[in-house]
Amino acid sequence: MRTELTVSDAADAESVCAGLGDENREVPPGLVLRAHSALSRLEPDDVEPPERVRTLAGTVCDAADAVVLDAHAADRDLGIARHDDRDPHQDG
Repeated sequence: MRTELTVSDAADAESVCAGLGDENREVPPGLVLRAHSALSRLEPDDVEPPERVRTLAGTVCDAADAVVLDAHAADRDLGIARHDDRDPHQDG
C-alpha cells in the first residue's frame, strides 16, 4: 500500500496507474486529480501505458477509450490561469 503520492520513475508510475485502473478501489476525486498531475511530470516514453485508466469523473475505462489532454489544453479547458511562464511539467 502506498502511503504518499510520489511519482519519480516508471515503477512508481506503474504502481499509481495500477491503483487508478482498479475498478474495485474507491478513489476520491481529489486524489485522481493529484495522481494525474504527478504522472504528467514523467516523460511519456518512459512509462508503459496502462490497459485501464481512471477518468476525472472517477470511473474506470479501457485506455483505448480515454483521451488525454496536454497540460496547456487542460489548463485552458478547466479555466486555470498560470501567472508565470513555467513549464507545468518541470519542478522548480
